Amino acid sequence: MCASSSAARPAGTAICWGWDFAGECTPPAGHKFVKVSAGHRFTLGINAQGQIIHWGSTYHGRGDVPSGNIFVDVSAGYDHGLALDAVGNVYAWGGGDPDAGGDLGQGTQGDTGEHTYTAIAAGEAFSLALRSNGTIAHWGRNWEQQHLIPDNDANAPGFSPYVAIDAGGHHGIGLKANGSVRVWGAVNYQSCTTQGVLPSFPGETHFIAIGAGHYTSYAIRSDRSVEWWGCTGCNPAQQNTMAPPSTFQPDDETSPASVDAGYHHALGRTTQGRVVAWGGPCALGGGTVVFDYPNTVPSFLSEATVLSIGTGHSNAHNVIIIMD
Repeated sequence: MCASSSAARPAGTAICWGWDFAGECTPPAGHKFVKVSAGHRFTLGINAQGQIIHWGSTYHGRGDVPSGNIFVDVSAGYDHGLALDAVGNVYAWGGGDPDAGGDLGQGTQGDTGEHTYTAIAAGEAFSLALRSNGTIAHWGRNWEQQHLIPDNDANAPGFSPYVAIDAGGHHGIGLKANGSVRVWGAVNYQSCTTQGVLPSFPGETHFIAIGAGHYTSYAIRSDRSVEWWGCTGCNPAQQNTMAPPSTFQPDDETSPASVDAGYHHALGRTTQGRVVAWGGPCALGGGTVVFDYPNTVPSFLSEATVLSIGTGHSNAHNVIIIMD
């Protein structure tokens, strides 16, 4: 797929760029999308009819998406997917590789029946689901302590519920209702462990959004300045960095209001609905680059208004939905 302008594309069109190993950057035609998520060499979307649409690799069950329900959210991991339906049930599929969790995709997951759910997040080989009582359910790999979710007891004195979650390659991150952030996992991970360790912030720091990449964590303050921690990039000798651009300033409408982090890059969506990208251009080998490298934004999208952003935390491709 190639284009010189987004203007000819109707609202709800999914546009991908970055590495195209298995068709993950080639969205199927004829759908108006409302939600997208990028996994490892595959992509998931929800169309206007509430159906889950898959494109890219089908290996290990990635393409065995559920049907027959109205779905409102979807999340793509390494080789499994999660979906949330309109009444708060969570569904999982794929994850057939025993070395990557093996049992991640066993139908309806978590403790559905006791709780309804409000959000989902698929990591590399583990899954998170946010319960309606503000606690988080985990299943799948726990080798790096992805299951040790802090402050996760709704009956504990002073409990502040989680209101948002995200899963990276080997760690999780959560946003509390009081504006604080919690992070866990990636313990003894061979390449980087600091993405699962919360830095010290001033006591009055209030966050409004979070994001987890393969090696990084991001948290957006209420003034829209961005904090990040984790690994610096794939090639420190070239000073590739996962730090957001210095042009992002507090209370600037061109700074991100949400962030989604990839393998060695990240995407942000500004308050104006523009998409921005940063990070290091890692050569993963093979595949075809569609439009531009994942740490850049194709020029024809510079003025596009974006509804949703997604980038694969274990891959190097991006997907967005344009509004106009």
